[in-house]
Amino acid sequence: PAAPAARARRRRRRRGARARRARPPPRKTFVVPGASRGSGFAAAGELVARGHRVVVACRTRASAAATAEKLGAEAPARGCELADLTSVAAFADDVVATVDRVDGLLCIAGVDGAPRAGAEEPHFASNYLGHALLARTLLPKLRASRGRFVTVASTALLDADLAKRPVESLRDAKCDPHVAYANSKACCVLLADET
Repeated sequence: PAAPAARARRRRRRRGARARRARPPPRKTFVVPGASRGSGFAAAGELVARGHRVVVACRTRASAAATAEKLGAEAPARGCELADLTSVAAFADDVVATVDRVDGLLCIAGVDGAPRAGAEEPHFASNYLGHALLARTLLPKLRASRGRFVTVASTALLDADLAKRPVESLRDAKCDPHVAYANSKACCVLLADET
């Protein structure tokens, strides 16, 4: 009598294991600034292909809508100019208010060799400050879903001179563009480490 009961328990366990394997993985929501082209577009496309929801963030709402259409993303597409902290704050607040969960923030957007448009050094503003504000605002949603924060760096960060300069001076628009880019990427790595 013990052998048939043991066989029945094993059959039930095998059926349960098969049912667990057959279930599709849970659908997750990712925020991807920089999804309009390059590695951001590739990452967003892969996430959509795997059945995940992607909030497409591009410099303009029109670019975001066009990118979402190309990707077949059903999540909302929004404009978010990372060099403009007002735009980043509005984007982040909108995501917090309208997206129920954030399972991943992929900070892929970045500029190199950008011309100076204002008082801010453009590399530091786009590559670090915008991502930092976005990460800080979305952090409670990321933590609630046990999500991931991912930032893309570059080997250029090896040329960073953060030890020689106070961080406040990184916003200086007179900074050498390559050093500014390297510093911005080094700051992104530091941000990922503390997030």
